[in-house]
Amino acid sequence: MERSSNSMVPPVSREEIFVTTKLWNDAHARSAVVPALRASLAQLRLSYVDLYLMHWPLGQFANGTYDSTHYLETWRGMMTARARNLTRSIGVSNFNQLMLENIRLHQLATPAVLQIEWNINLQQPELLAYCRQHNISVMGYTPFGALMDKRRADSPTRIDDPLLTKMAAKYGKNVPQILLRYAVEMGVVPIPKSITSSRIFENIEIFDFELDESDKRTLRDFDRGYRTVPQLKWRDHPFYPFEMMPDNSTTTTTTTTTTTAATTSTVNTETSKPQVISEVDFNDKTARMSFRDIKI
Repeated sequence: MERSSNSMVPPVSREEIFVTTKLWNDAHARSAVVPALRASLAQLRLSYVDLYLMHWPLGQFANGTYDSTHYLETWRGMMTARARNLTRSIGVSNFNQLMLENIRLHQLATPAVLQIEWNINLQQPELLAYCRQHNISVMGYTPFGALMDKRRADSPTRIDDPLLTKMAAKYGKNVPQILLRYAVEMGVVPIPKSITSSRIFENIEIFDFELDESDKRTLRDFDRGYRTVPQLKWRDHPFYPFEMMPDNSTTTTTTTTTTTAATTSTVNTETSKPQVISEVDFNDKTARMSFRDIKI
């Protein structure tokens, strides 16, 4: 691996680094997957990545309108990328259980990884059990949920919750370490985001203790099915993967679940809203890249 001449970091081989990147929504056509990955590899200056994830099951063109390409076709493109040795493994992000089952029913390659939001407010035990059954590793983003975000008054749990602080004191840890340890014990690989070196080191120091069963029961009771990043702007896409959540409008939105082998997905039956989002100018590359970095 290349390094700057003034770097104090010793050189490492490519095999010592695990690199993951994702397919964005504007490249869901089966034929677009490999070129999108090649473009990412060129930016990374790598010949392959270790894990390539389909970021969302839904597609969207650069102008904001929806691409109705079925996620199974996109997944076939992901399989082609792996067959060409551009990635060592492939996985999905933000898929629901029915979508995973649809991949299996079509006898396509099983995703190596499912990346989802996972924290004590959104524990999804049925989805975790399904992934264990089919040998799919679960990677959890937003492992703290909105607990530590003071701007999120809607969070059902706060970082200073008395039960959490008491539990942390019991183990000589802080609350984030308790939450990360719980994720690991539930079979989830947590991926906390931090730019502070001290916190990064703290996030690693979770392998010198185990939670007892009573504390795990307490943590299970925090599950509220609360999603920190529901991405409601996409809720009228035919492949919106999450349960429908209410908004402030007066329009009634209903959800139907289609379970045929060809179209298994969570489908919003509301069709009156235009299939365009206006929260970001997708013709502005800088704004679009910023949107990609922020929205998980």
